Amino acid sequence: MSGILFPMNNQLVALLKKDLKIDFRQQFAILGIFLFVATTVFIVFFSFKQINPREFVILYWIIFLFAAQNAILKSFVQESGKRHLYYYTLTDPITVLISKLIYNIILLLLIAFGTYALFQLLAGPEIIDPKLFITAIVLGSLGIGSVFSFLSAIAIKAHNSSVLLTLLSFPIIIPVLMLCIKLSIMSVKLNEAMITPLPFEEYQSDLAMLGGIDVILLAMSLVLFSTIWKN
Repeated sequence: MSGILFPMNNQLVALLKKDLKIDFRQQFAILGIFLFVATTVFIVFFSFKQINPREFVILYWIIFLFAAQNAILKSFVQESGKRHLYYYTLTDPITVLISKLIYNIILLLLIAFGTYALFQLLAGPEIIDPKLFITAIVLGSLGIGSVFSFLSAIAIKAHNSSVLLTLLSFPIIIPVLMLCIKLSIMSVKLNEAMITPLPFEEYQSDLAMLGGIDVILLAMSLVLFSTIWKN
């Protein structure tokens, strides 16, 4: 077993380093995503002037969702062509998918916390339950990253990959997004009367549901990706 795991670990590290090197060489792609986030946040701020907590949460997740789509789609665009066949001779598809998931989820977390930091600099509400808010971001990034990473491998084979990714992913993403919005609203200070976080029992079922959806999406991606990769 260890003889199998060690080569896989080496391949995983090599694939992660490869993605990191490509992004350093093509910094305009990453910078373009963060520029999109910054521009959108500034437009929202100057349009609304004052954002109530519910509006903040909804706008935050919408901006994050579109930034995540662009970030993950670019990771498979750079793998198109004969490079797929080359990777197929070197490693197995599960290792490729796991490396993409790890890299994309880390990137999504950077985008998520960067977006939140920009909102806080301008007009973000007070977070009374940081643990719940961070948990919603982590679980949301895991679910969105799993869906987009898997479906990007399908969409990239089409000419209009971004359009196809949107059509395929959004029906699956909606439950994850709605739960993330609901949990995030519970973590912010909605009015002056809220001075303490809500009890765990208030959001326990929603948190369990979001975690369960993430597990299902991750499992489906790992099971189905092998077939997509071979074709």
